[in-house]
Amino acid sequence: MKYQKLGKTDLSASVVSFGAWGIGGGSVWPDMNVGVGEVERLLDEAIDLGINYIDTAPVYGTGLSEELLGKALKGRRDKFLVQTKCSLNWRG
Repeated sequence: MKYQKLGKTDLSASVVSFGAWGIGGGSVWPDMNVGVGEVERLLDEAIDLGINYIDTAPVYGTGLSEELLGKALKGRRDKFLVQTKCSLNWRG
């Protein structure tokens, strides 16, 4: 895996990310219905492949992606860099 140093920090992100849109389901992937255990297994596989960079957003499954990731990252948060977005108002 290749890594990119983030600015002037000591952090290095894998150039391939774990895209978490699909685990949120929603209108794009309505057939997706994953639980915490499956997300934990996906993160295990990501680490095995050298992926340490996670991309998510509150709009992915109206917050479900971030909720599942939060639970699945428990006890191993230090192994991943998590990117999320803001400024989208999807409530109401």
